[in-house]
Amino acid sequence: MFRASTHCGRRDVEHNGVLATCEELGIGFVPFSPLGAGFLTGKIDTSTAFSSTDFRGVSPRFTPDARAANMAIVDLLKRIAERKHAAPAQIALAWLLAQKPWIVPIPGTRKLERLEESIDAASVELTDDDLHEINDAASKITVRGARLFRGSAEADEPMTSSRVKSPGAGNRLKERRLLVAGCQ
Repeated sequence: MFRASTHCGRRDVEHNGVLATCEELGIGFVPFSPLGAGFLTGKIDTSTAFSSTDFRGVSPRFTPDARAANMAIVDLLKRIAERKHAAPAQIALAWLLAQKPWIVPIPGTRKLERLEESIDAASVELTDDDLHEINDAASKITVRGARLFRGSAEADEPMTSSRVKSPGAGNRLKERRLLVAGCQ
């Protein structure tokens, strides 16, 4: 298993060979922070204030200017979510789940209703047109602001584990992938 911060607005692993290597070697891929530390839920905007203990308050990705510039990806998710009668977070997770059956996103939450919402993302059906729309629009958006501040102890270093196996496709398996990841 390989782990890296990945979501529809942060797709480095598609271009740096990580996903191709995972597929070639049969290694599962676990995108952590698949909701961009909450940004892709649509509940954070330029006026959102973060507590002094919230890392987003010091993250360059969450400055008001960066949030304003990065709202294009949230607006995209909101448009599709409205058509699908889903939440933007569910569209972001459904997009990841639609990429490959061995991709297992691990959305974090402290709230039961958010966990349930994340699990329900497995039931969101994205058509080929939806996926094309997301991929096309996201490829034209340049995400502003570094993910973490310089000198942070957190990094995008890979973490290996034997706890996650490569599951097959299907909604029930996607639900289990999200449920297991949400409970770890």
